[in-house]
Amino acid sequence: MEIVSKATQLGVFESGSPEWHQLRAAGIGGSEVSTICGLNKWESAYTLWAKKTGRIQSEIPQSEPMFWGSRLESVILDEFQKRNPGLQVETNAGTWHGEKIWEIANPDAVFVDEQGEWGIVEVKTAAYADDWILPPVGQRGDSSGVPRYYLTQVQWYLRIMGYKKAVVVALFSGNKYREFDVVADEFQQAADLALVEHFWELVQEDKRPDWDGSDSTYETVRSLNPDIDDSDIELGGLGSAYVNALEAQALTESAV
Repeated sequence: MEIVSKATQLGVFESGSPEWHQLRAAGIGGSEVSTICGLNKWESAYTLWAKKTGRIQSEIPQSEPMFWGSRLESVILDEFQKRNPGLQVETNAGTWHGEKIWEIANPDAVFVDEQGEWGIVEVKTAAYADDWILPPVGQRGDSSGVPRYYLTQVQWYLRIMGYKKAVVVALFSGNKYREFDVVADEFQQAADLALVEHFWELVQEDKRPDWDGSDSTYETVRSLNPDIDDSDIELGGLGSAYVNALEAQALTESAV
């Protein structure tokens, strides 16, 4: 099926392949937007910046949840197609970029409805529905039931692809299937894009993001500066200045 989109397709690459990682490293993908917006519980914008600038390893080992989420994706998409016979679904959606080549979209699937309108399908798996609001069995939910950190990803894809709607398909605990309708939100898209553009400028200019005091940022700073004394010190607003001074000192010493 030929996919219609305002975006430009870069190709169809297997998730986790060298080509896939190379494209992600050269731009910002949808799953990274929540990190930049400060919504990621496990990774800070500072840590992502360190990865994008090559200071720390960007590829992380695949965990069991990540492995099974990937394996179950095709099963969940197959069920989605069965439950939505009026939609034509393309599961090999590929990798796309927006107006700027670093704006990357990797939707799990796309669909076209009977009226010829295109949309995104995003698949999620979770052990528990902690941050979700589940609709009753047999009913569809809406964006209010989807965690904000996933909505940033979906809205990023919608903006890049030029689509107005999406469906988030989620499987909880391996046996609770739910669908959530999401519509394009231009206000959220613009707000997220402003933060991403600022972050990407910091990457290109090799300037650190603001110190945010998160555990992720602290661990990244520790890995970049192993000589820091291992004691509990609240750096607060001085964090960025302190780290900048450490790097300046290291550069000076290396030039001698």
